[in-house]
Amino acid sequence: MYYMYYSTQGIRFDCKIIATTLILFIFLTYFDKAFLDPIKMNLYGILTFILLSNISKGISGESLKKIIAFLSRYSYPAFLVHHIILKQMLIFSKHLIHSALMNLFFFFFVIALVYLVSYIFDAILKYLMHFFHFAKVHEKRQLAS
Repeated sequence: MYYMYYSTQGIRFDCKIIATTLILFIFLTYFDKAFLDPIKMNLYGILTFILLSNISKGISGESLKKIIAFLSRYSYPAFLVHHIILKQMLIFSKHLIHSALMNLFFFFFVIALVYLVSYIFDAILKYLMHFFHFAKVHEKRQLAS
């Protein structure tokens, strides 16, 4: 949120964040401790987010913008379900992947499946929110009369 606030204000500080993150990441790679792995993963996330944010500013194709908008819209639901789906898919396919091509196919299949499930869950959630909102409004009307 901090990054988005300042980047939308026209304040450029990407280089400072990238430099700080890289320095921290390089420093932490010298310590091979398991408890540092979540910190390293967050640093990867910071760098990836800034990179993708800057790349997205240069995109001009309308169809590509729609794809990115879809992926962005469902990225949080995808974040919530991806571990469960990935675990189940790895259990199911552990004897099926025998080549780099199969691994690549599996990677894209899991991404597509995660986004499909995210889309479905989001639609169910919208329906439930609408249903419970309607039920709540209906109940208030009955109590008022």
